[in-house]
Amino acid sequence: MKISRVLGLVFFLLGFSILKSLSQPVYTIQNIQDACFGADGSFEILVSSGNGSISASIVSGGSPISGSPFSVSVGVPFLVSGLAGGPGLGRNYSLSLVDDDGFSLVNSSARIKAVTITLGSSPSVCSGAIFANLPYSATSNSPNLFRIDYNAAAEAAGFVDVINTSLPLTPIPLVIPFAAAPATYQAQIIVTNSSTGCFSSPTSFTVKVNALPTITGTLSICGTGTSQLTG
Repeated sequence: MKISRVLGLVFFLLGFSILKSLSQPVYTIQNIQDACFGADGSFEILVSSGNGSISASIVSGGSPISGSPFSVSVGVPFLVSGLAGGPGLGRNYSLSLVDDDGFSLVNSSARIKAVTITLGSSPSVCSGAIFANLPYSATSNSPNLFRIDYNAAAEAAGFVDVINTSLPLTPIPLVIPFAAAPATYQAQIIVTNSSTGCFSSPTSFTVKVNALPTITGTLSICGTGTSQLTG
């Protein structure tokens, strides 16, 4: 009888220990902040229970983020910051936690959104043109303003930066300096959601100004003279 009681107590304690370890760790993801000024998205991990040392592994796009795995503590919010966002539903960050029992809870995830714009083909115009169109195929998280920053070479050729202008339906009209020499000019566009103040990372594009075609040859005329044709 005593042996059976001892065995029963052993099995009880063993079962309690297994159940305890299987319940570890428990955590929540909270205070998700979308990326608003580049790679500045963040979220917090709050562990409510866990055994011994606890580490949190975070993966995005198939690779661990910088610094992962992180050491976290029960009851202390751990801030994960410097996260890039993504279009649509956002960039996914997958989490798993491990404690001294070696048990990892089923992965949870956080999604970080960002304001974005997807450009089409960069415009190409002939020398002397004064307008061009910059097409775009999609935006995310409701940008309604845009600004364009031309590089130094483009500004020297007469291109003028565009500051916080209402974002039209595609395409975006561009002003081309009439005297711009044939060349490929560099620029970046940034779009902003004025309600949240969040803006996109710079997206590069080019404006190509092509030289006008020329014709050179000799034109025969009646009589004994000749005329040179150039143009």
